Amino acid sequence: MHLSKKILSAVLAFFMLAGVSAGSFDKIIADEIITAIADETDNTENTDDKENTDNTENPVDEPEETENPDEPEKKEDETPKENHHLWKQFDSRWGSMGLGGAYNSMTSIGCLVTSICIAAVDCGAVSVDNFSPITFVNKMNSVGGFSSGGALLSYKQVSQLIPGFQVINNYGYKSSTKEGKAAEMKYWMNQGYYIICHTKYYMDQNGYWQSHFVYIEDIDGEYVKMNDPGSWSEDMFGTYWYKFAADYLVIKGPNSPDEYSEPPASHEAELALDLLYYPKKTVYRLGERLDLTGGVGIVTGINPDSGYYWILHAENMGNAHSFATYTSEFDSSAAGYYNIYFCARLYDIEAWQKIEVVVLDENGNYPPRETEENTGNTAIDEYYFIGEGDLDAYADPAETDEPVVSIPNGYIFKIFDIDEDYGKTVIDGNEVWVDTNILEKAENSETYEKGDINNDGVVDICDLSLLNDYLDALENAPEGLSLLSETEIEAADINSDGIIDRKDIIAYLDRICL
Repeated sequence: MHLSKKILSAVLAFFMLAGVSAGSFDKIIADEIITAIADETDNTENTDDKENTDNTENPVDEPEETENPDEPEKKEDETPKENHHLWKQFDSRWGSMGLGGAYNSMTSIGCLVTSICIAAVDCGAVSVDNFSPITFVNKMNSVGGFSSGGALLSYKQVSQLIPGFQVINNYGYKSSTKEGKAAEMKYWMNQGYYIICHTKYYMDQNGYWQSHFVYIEDIDGEYVKMNDPGSWSEDMFGTYWYKFAADYLVIKGPNSPDEYSEPPASHEAELALDLLYYPKKTVYRLGERLDLTGGVGIVTGINPDSGYYWILHAENMGNAHSFATYTSEFDSSAAGYYNIYFCARLYDIEAWQKIEVVVLDENGNYPPRETEENTGNTAIDEYYFIGEGDLDAYADPAETDEPVVSIPNGYIFKIFDIDEDYGKTVIDGNEVWVDTNILEKAENSETYEKGDINNDGVVDICDLSLLNDYLDALENAPEGLSLLSETEIEAADINSDGIIDRKDIIAYLDRICL
């Protein structure tokens, strides 16, 4: 494993632990706050346990207690307060509590409720001395605060039950990037407000909408530290894909300012098409009909009219309305590898994606693929650059005054030939030359375990992090560049289907969660 991969983002994509949450998407929140009746506490003393002072023995006969100056003074109550930052929706104390209906428990859909409880304590509206998810759910159930399906009906009602806690609004993001979305939330936090993020909002490959809320603890650049009610993960964008982050709640506490400013919106149109799931069938026998069932795509971008980020709901590749599907290249009568193309068009912008399917030969074998050997190029080895900035590449090893392209820092590429100090590589089909004196050789282990990308002897979240980074980079990296070496790519194909895609992510999750 080369040096640039020693620093890994902590990726815990434990979707199986993250509860599907219910929540209101109202854009306008009423400002009225009605004081709720507090819970009554029985402070009556038990008189049966009191001593009768009239019948006590003579105190002169009892030894007099003396204080030991060496012993520390005892406090009446040294019991530590409960840490509300450890509250999870699956906590055994309240996990089985129903939200509006007996079959909708906190464990299954309580991420928004748990996030609200954490935020309520953090903002100073309540104290853990007399407040917990138990008290909040009981109050909400008593006033009909949840629908029969467990959805929270009104943020105004939350403010009535938790005086001093107010949801200012439910804001859609105004950015489509990780950095931009993190900056928006930080903008509010710097003003003294609190954030609950709707970090997961999409349709899965079975046609069901997935939704999840988390409480935001801190933000440093694009790193968002979350308190996830459904897991112990803290890295929000490392755990949940940033494009699924749809909107966020801005919460005003007792000490938050009354006046605020909103982050500026961008009115430049943006468009992106991402494939959430490949079709269930990508390998065909001769004569089989193309089947895109199970494939799901999603279109996202910035609406130039409003300046807000939006998510067009995910659609099946076979009958999508938000994007077109082009299958003319596919020919099931001939063995080979074929590309299926998808295109979204909006605001005079196009966004493209493609997947590869294979037609087996008459014996059911994979057909030969064009390789380095049959193109006349044989790689000497794989290298990468980790110096300052990017690596300059030149059209000719003898003419290095003007670079023709730059190779991003940390990307792996193959060297096919050496001319003194310069090595030849191929980027986007073009031969270019780079200085080999400043390159590092990629480590390719002769032995590896499927799934163990970093070859440390265990398949874990570090490997999943590398796979996520690799797949994200595929969208923008020129052909010939990779974040993983050849053997690392072979190890990343954990389901052994010959393709590195999001199916492998699901296979990792299944293995890690066991």
